[in-house]
Amino acid sequence: MRVLLLAALAGWLLFTATRDFPNQLGMDLYHPWGIEHVREAEPGVANPYIAPAHYGRALHDEASGARLTSPKFWVTALMWESRSAIMFEPTGTPLFYTLLSALPASYERTHLAWAVTQFAAFLAAVFMLARMAGARPLDGACIALAVAIVYSGFVQDVKYGNVNSLQLLFLVAMVRASSLGLHRRNRLFDAAYLPVLAFFLTIKPNMALPVLALSAHYLHARGARRFVLGSLAAAGTAIAGIALGAWHFGDWGIWRDWFNYTRGAHGGTVFYSVDNGNQSLAMLLAEKGSAYGPLGNSIMLMAVLATAALVAASSQGKRGDLVVPTAARVFGDPWLVTSLAILAACATSPLFWHHYYVAMLVPLAYLMRPASTRFQRGCAILSFFVLTVPWLQLLSGASLFGVAYSLIFFAWVPLVPAMLVELARVGRELDARPGS
Repeated sequence: MRVLLLAALAGWLLFTATRDFPNQLGMDLYHPWGIEHVREAEPGVANPYIAPAHYGRALHDEASGARLTSPKFWVTALMWESRSAIMFEPTGTPLFYTLLSALPASYERTHLAWAVTQFAAFLAAVFMLARMAGARPLDGACIALAVAIVYSGFVQDVKYGNVNSLQLLFLVAMVRASSLGLHRRNRLFDAAYLPVLAFFLTIKPNMALPVLALSAHYLHARGARRFVLGSLAAAGTAIAGIALGAWHFGDWGIWRDWFNYTRGAHGGTVFYSVDNGNQSLAMLLAEKGSAYGPLGNSIMLMAVLATAALVAASSQGKRGDLVVPTAARVFGDPWLVTSLAILAACATSPLFWHHYYVAMLVPLAYLMRPASTRFQRGCAILSFFVLTVPWLQLLSGASLFGVAYSLIFFAWVPLVPAMLVELARVGRELDARPGS
């Protein structure tokens, strides 16, 4: 029966993927592909952070003559024309664009190759999460296929051609390897642990909190001496990544230009408004009259979550002596600490797109373990359900667009009490130990 279900799910995923792909543009691929495209056509052109309008105009002009030969390129250029006056928003890091500089010359081939990579990475990551949560191999494969079909975060990631599925695979692999204790048993993995995290963060800084969580786990697992040595190696890796990006563009000031661009120079920003699709609570509060701005709101939201965690870990504030051992237990569990960090990122980040919810599958899977309570599993199911494509399509079909958008905006909320319950459970277990 499971084999038949597996075949049916695989067939349906293949059908929906091939059906939807012609209408998907992979808009976020336009920048890494387009930057190298313009640089090859115009050797010596300024970097995209100080001349984004030039890149936008050059690509738009080329796309105008490629309506028949490259229709997806043409339509994507029109989309960016409708979004921005300069038609180009290169917010990725120089290292990110460097690593993607070898994309195919054809935009259509680039999008196809990227979509296949996204599907492979996502299916592998969800299969691994299902196995970690206790599913048998065949069940795990069915779960991976089903989640790929219905989870809107992944659908959006494919639609926009972003990197969240690849980031998910990396984080899950690191959590799994850490859970197996490879940093204790494998000298090469131990030496590479922090440097790999640093390089990953240099590519895309939006995963800062999960990276810090895994780094804290490494400190707990390997001790201060190994952590200091690993941090020095990590600093070297980050510097190498920065140098690689600068060397590729032939501009040693490009990282400064990227930093300035993301904070408003030359028409750029990373603080997109809610109206532009940024589903950040910190940004919503800032736009509704907060005097602290999105970064100030992020700090306050983080403080609120930290306070709630302290209360949960200390038996509602009655046992402050449990906080430190509870924290030690949390840092000792790479899956739990990474799940908490991802949830914190969902709740507090000043920039949060719908496809960022791909990472939320890590805490969702954690809460579906056999050891979780019925309440925790219920919270996880609720959070997952409101992000399913059929449910969102049902709301949209009923013209309840505001309801659908609000549910997407706060889909992470049910996980907060579920994780607080987990912290309280850890505290109770420590309290119940003899001699506590």
